[in-house]
Amino acid sequence: MSDPARLRFVVLPTRSLPPLLQHGQLLFVAAVLLVAALWILAGFLTDPPEAGRRFLACSAMIGFGGVFGWTTWRTANEVIVEGDEVRWRGFVGRGRAPLSRLRRVRESSIGRNHIEFDFGRLRGFTISPADGLWEFVDRLQVRLPYLQVWLSPSVWRAARRHPGRFEETS
Repeated sequence: MSDPARLRFVVLPTRSLPPLLQHGQLLFVAAVLLVAALWILAGFLTDPPEAGRRFLACSAMIGFGGVFGWTTWRTANEVIVEGDEVRWRGFVGRGRAPLSRLRRVRESSIGRNHIEFDFGRLRGFTISPADGLWEFVDRLQVRLPYLQVWLSPSVWRAARRHPGRFEETS
């Protein structure tokens, strides 16, 4: 039996995104939010009567920065399947897992317009739907007949509207 082909799916940046998002500087935004939150916390020492308002503002900013950083860490823009290994790389995070552990490909439960790759107990990742997604998922189903794919028609429509690329090499 010959080695299976190498699969690569890439989500390309769109011109409609702001330059900050195109260049992957989302971590910079999270750092700015964190610095602002620390500045508000420092205000506790200088102006105690305003502590309640500062605490609410600080909590909201830290919460927003945490969620923003977590989703940025989990979002990939390139997925490579080679042999029995899946590797993904995003603006900030990256990872790898055995292909045999991939159980589901589905819409993300947190936000629409993201596809979640579920590896069971291992850390998965999300990716935005883009052109070439259908071919990529189809090739994954050929390699893994037990793979469950739960994607609605709106995902496939969104994939046609966003630039992406699927490559299969031997």
